[in-house]
Amino acid sequence: MTERGRKRLFAAPLLVTVLLLGGCATSAGTQTGETGFRNTYNYLPVNDPPAERSEPLMSTEDQTKLREALTKARDHQTPRPAKQDTK
Repeated sequence: MTERGRKRLFAAPLLVTVLLLGGCATSAGTQTGETGFRNTYNYLPVNDPPAERSEPLMSTEDQTKLREALTKARDHQTPRPAKQDTK
């Protein structure tokens, strides 16, 4: 192997490594503006609880109606036993 071939043999992996590391350094990270950290992913703040509700979610009567409707729908979907032919 010539001297030139050896240099290429060692330079190729070095060049690939430098290119790969350079790509990591220029990847899109968090951006900072004048106010500091800028949330680019639109996540909700962790320590910000939702506001209190002025009315209850569901009354007891509505819960009972919903439970009955769901039970009726479930019973309607259950498979029935196959009919047996009697001859």
